[in-house]
Amino acid sequence: MLRLTVVCLAMGSLAQLLPPGCAPLSEPIPDDAGPPQPQVSAPDRVTGGEHVELAASVAGADDDGTISYRWYQTYGRVVSLQNANTAAARFVAPQVTKNHTLRFRVDARNPAGATGSAEAAVTITGKSWPEGDSDTTGQDDDSSASDGGADERTDDGSAGTTLTDSGDATSTANDETRVYLVTTKGKIVIELYPADAPRTVMNFRTYVREDFYRGTIFHRVTQDESGEGEIVQGGGYLPGMEYKEPTHSPVRNESENGLSNVRGTVAMARTNDPDSATSQFFFNLKDHSEEYDWQEGQPGYTVFGRVVEGMSVVDAIGRVAIDPPGDGTPVDDIVIIRVGFE
Repeated sequence: MLRLTVVCLAMGSLAQLLPPGCAPLSEPIPDDAGPPQPQVSAPDRVTGGEHVELAASVAGADDDGTISYRWYQTYGRVVSLQNANTAAARFVAPQVTKNHTLRFRVDARNPAGATGSAEAAVTITGKSWPEGDSDTTGQDDDSSASDGGADERTDDGSAGTTLTDSGDATSTANDETRVYLVTTKGKIVIELYPADAPRTVMNFRTYVREDFYRGTIFHRVTQDESGEGEIVQGGGYLPGMEYKEPTHSPVRNESENGLSNVRGTVAMARTNDPDSATSQFFFNLKDHSEEYDWQEGQPGYTVFGRVVEGMSVVDAIGRVAIDPPGDGTPVDDIVIIRVGFE
């Protein structure tokens, strides 16, 4: 019996003459192929409520589907990025009282594993709110991150605290394990966990020592259907929802420390970039371990302390009227009057 073997070759114009059942051969990726060089497009300026698209492309490589994309927010009030794992991510611009810039980074990865990045910035035009109204985005906004928000904080940033080569924090000030917040709703005392979250505690201590939190408000509260508080967040806004810029670099995520986001704990707020936490923090009023704890391949929200006095004050803040309901800004400002170490 005569047996014929069909050889599939695809060279130049012969690619159009392949025998049935033969697919064109993929061109091999050179070992020395450099990272993709993504180009991004985004509107320079938008208004609150507008639907915004962030688009990325890599010249000559987008039609074959070999490039994968991942969008991150690195600066500003957090928005919900839709389709963040595609070339075109989308979000709805929040309402703001003053002009506010959001920054984003896209990573483009080729099949060889090489990754290139590009950044985009979108400025939201502020609006004047009628008396009695509030900025109603209800979203957190963290980080003065630059270059993707992943800069590791390596300076000690505060007197009496050092960070060892192993990442452990030691303090010569024995009175810095507890922080008090005197608010317009009452006093809250937090016990810090420097052994478990050394960089995060060092970062928080620095903001406390510099009196950064004085005069800021709890700008975000989430509630369940019965009106009971779930999250109380602060550390980034002044009355009137005026954004307060962080004064230090973002801190590296430490959520893989074994501490869980259970009721009464305090954790760092951040964008969807795990290493973007700066000044903002939140109280867990309920058990959020399933949603916020570290999981394999998925960074969580770093727990760095717990409430040891004044949990009833935190609960009271969690029940205040917010706008919009469910996840919003307190209608009446709740201000941090004083902050310090006990």
